[in-house]
Amino acid sequence: MTADLGDGSCIALGYDGGVLACHTNCTFDTSACFRTETCGNGVDDDGDGAIDCDDPDCLGVAPCPRCGDGVRNLDEDCDAQDLAGRTCVELGYDAGILGCSSACTFDTSRCHFFENCTNGLDDDGDGLVDCADLDCATAFECPKCGNGIVQAGEECDGAVQLTCQDLGFDAGGLSCSPECAWDTTACRHFACGDGRVEGDERCDDGNLAVGDGCTPDCHIEGDVCEAPARLAWDPAERVWRWSGDLAALFPDYESVCHSTDRMPDAVASFTAPAAGRYYATAAAAFDVVLSAWMGSCGIGAPQGACANRKEAGQAETIEFDLQAGETVYVLVAESEPAAGGSSNAGPFLLTVGEAVCGDGVLQELEQCEDGNLVPGDGCDANCRFEGDTCADAFPLNTAGFLASWAETDFVEPYELPTTMPPWLWVGSTEQFSDDLPACGLQASGRDALARFIAPAPGVYSGKLFSSFTSILIGRTGAGAPCGSQVTVCSGGGMLPSAGVLRRGGDFAWHALNAGETLVIQVEGWAHPQDPDPNGPFYLRVYPPGVCGDGLGAYDEECDDGNTVPGDGCDENCRAEGRDIEPNDSISTASPLGAGLGVGTLGVGTLGPDDFWSFDVVEGTTYRIRTADTRTLDGDCSLGRLDTVLRLYDASGTLLAENDDAPDAAPCSRIDWTAPWSGTIFIRVSLGSWSEPTIGPYVYRPLGGLPVPEYRAYQLTAVPIP
Repeated sequence: MTADLGDGSCIALGYDGGVLACHTNCTFDTSACFRTETCGNGVDDDGDGAIDCDDPDCLGVAPCPRCGDGVRNLDEDCDAQDLAGRTCVELGYDAGILGCSSACTFDTSRCHFFENCTNGLDDDGDGLVDCADLDCATAFECPKCGNGIVQAGEECDGAVQLTCQDLGFDAGGLSCSPECAWDTTACRHFACGDGRVEGDERCDDGNLAVGDGCTPDCHIEGDVCEAPARLAWDPAERVWRWSGDLAALFPDYESVCHSTDRMPDAVASFTAPAAGRYYATAAAAFDVVLSAWMGSCGIGAPQGACANRKEAGQAETIEFDLQAGETVYVLVAESEPAAGGSSNAGPFLLTVGEAVCGDGVLQELEQCEDGNLVPGDGCDANCRFEGDTCADAFPLNTAGFLASWAETDFVEPYELPTTMPPWLWVGSTEQFSDDLPACGLQASGRDALARFIAPAPGVYSGKLFSSFTSILIGRTGAGAPCGSQVTVCSGGGMLPSAGVLRRGGDFAWHALNAGETLVIQVEGWAHPQDPDPNGPFYLRVYPPGVCGDGLGAYDEECDDGNTVPGDGCDENCRAEGRDIEPNDSISTASPLGAGLGVGTLGVGTLGPDDFWSFDVVEGTTYRIRTADTRTLDGDCSLGRLDTVLRLYDASGTLLAENDDAPDAAPCSRIDWTAPWSGTIFIRVSLGSWSEPTIGPYVYRPLGGLPVPEYRAYQLTAVPIP
């Protein structure tokens, strides 16, 4: 009989499962119903006395641990990927990948040992031992040439990482042989003489010969001190030469002149065959520096001469005195880099010769050559102009000197006047040095020195003309350079203009005893408008005049042949009529007195003209004229005075005028007969004479520079029949 349970069931009654029955009393029989243990709720759900994970029903049921849940639990070695951080190496293997079995134990199937290629064991268990094992194919202990790996006993294998230089060679190509050894057949050492310029070789002409431009050490001959060029003897010209090229050389040295440390240079050695003075000249299209070392070569060697004065394309020259067998090293260098720092250096010609002073042939640095070694004739025993130092001061009053200079330095059509002073020096400070002070003035030019010895007691005078602003200095006495006492210091005060020699200074009426020496110094005077106070000059010294002899010496303003005063020329040969400034108008005219006066026009006066007053007698004819000589009947024979004469009456009416006298130009002369007695006024003006076109009326020293001297004049007004 089947029980009628209605809708009842174990689950309906709250159980997890089971079979519901019916008691005899018609109540549910739940003895076959059951509850499932819920793991993790802390209740003994199934009533078996075990709770949660202690209940066997929770074995493997979350949250109770179990193999496969991915978490290493209890006695599990691992669980899935949870290896507890262990590796094959930690388990004693050499390498591999550790796994976890389904039983949560370590799976070492992919762990392995390395084959030890030298212990005679099959370490990796593959049945192969040591080098027979494929694992040892690339081992260092098991070499195999050709595998591209350098192993024991091999120098190389395949690709080459080193070079010939690494193996001690200089050049070449290194390779690896089939036997895995270095193949150095293409490697080589640099060898001078093989025709190839390599390494530190600067040339290689294929041989080891000397004297062919390339040394046995493969250095260019002439490039360094260790291999200087040797000059070739030219028997026809009797000089030694070297034709070189700086462009092929290196900047090894700085010349004695300096400023060439970055520019190419060439070194030549010269040994003197005999004692004497020698010169060296370097000619090139670039700017040459020429210098010398004496006895040895290079930095620190004794320095000799140096030349770096001329522009590009102009030869430089030096000189040196040598004993027989003495050697000098000559350095040819380029002076300065071109624009942008590049070099213009190229071919050059170096010439060395013997400078023979006194042979009549002007050579190289010889300043002069008069065919002898006699001092005192303007050219000393070293063929230098006398006048550079105190020791060789120019002998100004050497007998016969004037004539020799007059023949060479004065040009036609001018003829020397009879009143020409007997002592004259035409020179140039450019050839001298700057070695003396200039009496406290601001002097910066070179100086020229002349020595004048008074032949007789008296008063001597001097005058200087120069193409530059100059100073004239006189020195006497012993001690100090050229004399301890400065007796004259006369500044020029006139700047040069239009190529004309201008007055530079003078000394007047300087008393000397017989035999007394006066050293005369010509010095350049610095001036903002004259930045280069050097150049040609013209110095002359005048002898003492004898007043009353009618000759009119330089220190005499006049000489009328007597020493009687009151006739226009006094007992000291001073004019009794003088232009007293200001006298540039009729109202301020200076009295002419006895008919003779001296005046100065132009620079230094208060006005451009001079006016003189002179009394005349009716019916008397007067000759009124200017002159540049000192005698009573002075004329214009020196040709240095250009004037215009005009005669006025007291009202300013022009009576007569003359520019150039017909027989004494460019001075002026008027012959005039007085129509009445009274005072006339004589006006003296500078003429229209232009300095640069003076014509024949000038001295022309040193290339034709004119020498004007037109400011001082003599004025005479005397009756004539």
